[in-house]
Amino acid sequence: MDNNIAKLKKAIEDKIIPLKVAHTRLAHRSQRPNMELTLDNAQHQLVKEVQAIESAIKALQTQLKISEDSLKGLTRRQLELQEDIRIKTLSLHIDGELCRDLRATIDYSHY
Repeated sequence: MDNNIAKLKKAIEDKIIPLKVAHTRLAHRSQRPNMELTLDNAQHQLVKEVQAIESAIKALQTQLKISEDSLKGLTRRQLELQEDIRIKTLSLHIDGELCRDLRATIDYSHY
C-alpha cells in the first residue's frame, strides 16, 4: 500500500512540469506583440492539453486520497487486532496460569 501511495505521488509530481509548460505556452501566446490574438488550432490543442493534464492530476489525487484512506483504515484495524491479541493473550495467561490452582481444588465428580 505504501508503494502504491508513493507511485501515485510520483505520478502527480511528474504531471506538474508538463502542466506548467502548457500554462506557460498559453501565457506566451496570449502576450504576442504586434499580432492579433487568434484562436487557432494550436491554441485549441494547448487548451485541450491543459484540461487533459488537469483532469489526469485530479484523477490521480482522487486515487491517492482513496489509497491514503485505505491505509489509515488498515493501520487502525491492525492496531485494533493487536490490542485484541494482547487482551486474549492476557486472558489465556490468567486462565492457564492463575486459575490452575483454583481448578485443582474443585471436585468435578459431583457435577
